[in-house]
Amino acid sequence: MCILNDPTVRICIGLGLVTMHWIMFSGTMLVILLTNELPVLVLANMFIYLILTMNIIFGDCPISILEDHYLGNSMVNALSELTPYSYKTTDRGNSTLQWIFMSIMVSTTKIILLLIKYTFQEFLESK
Repeated sequence: MCILNDPTVRICIGLGLVTMHWIMFSGTMLVILLTNELPVLVLANMFIYLILTMNIIFGDCPISILEDHYLGNSMVNALSELTPYSYKTTDRGNSTLQWIFMSIMVSTTKIILLLIKYTFQEFLESK
């Protein structure tokens, strides 16, 4: 008997994946929103682009695929069912891409605003 067939082990693995999924998204967004360091923001933006690339290659988030395998449901499905619009599990890839694009927009906007801030500071100091 394979240990991965045990329901308790499958639930533990699934909950670990859900936790990792949540930390990857919320942790990255917290770093983006709370830091003013340009290299950190660029690195976070590159991390989000890496996630976007993986989503495009696999057609869905690889962690969501594993969550489906071990839990029978994913974090994205569970959270999207709470939204007011009609959601189907076949829409999960599109829903995930929307969240990724929003993250890219937030991080890129913050990078641009910081570059504008640094440019104005240099301009004012040179006068």
